[in-house]
Amino acid sequence: MASASMSRISSRLAPTPSRNRLLASLSYHDYGRLRPHLTALKLPYKYHLYKANGTIDCVYFVETGVASLVNTMRNGDAAEVGTIGNEGIIGLSVVFGDHQAPHSVYMQVAGAGLREVPHSDLFGPIGNDCRDQKTNKDEDDD
Repeated sequence: MASASMSRISSRLAPTPSRNRLLASLSYHDYGRLRPHLTALKLPYKYHLYKANGTIDCVYFVETGVASLVNTMRNGDAAEVGTIGNEGIIGLSVVFGDHQAPHSVYMQVAGAGLREVPHSDLFGPIGNDCRDQKTNKDEDDD
């Protein structure tokens, strides 16, 4: 019985499993659409992925290492407000149509990952669906 359920799970995994858990959880079809747009890269210590209020030109999937999300206050003090490792995506706001980085993001622990320059045919439909749902919900509240 366990073997049958494992084969169902295996059949849904990406063709070349990524060490990024989010990518590894995608279906074969979804990962296949995204894979040609991914570029492997080293992520050295203190490598800046985004600067606060800068443009998010691409998203990152950390495979090894840890990225820090840092908020800089008006007086120049900085505080880490989050970390992202191999469980997620850096630049998620792009999916929702927002290309401005709310925080600085840099590598706190060196590693490697994948970079994807967002394409409207990959991320656009997801972001549009989410924006449409929010708009419809706002209209329902009136």
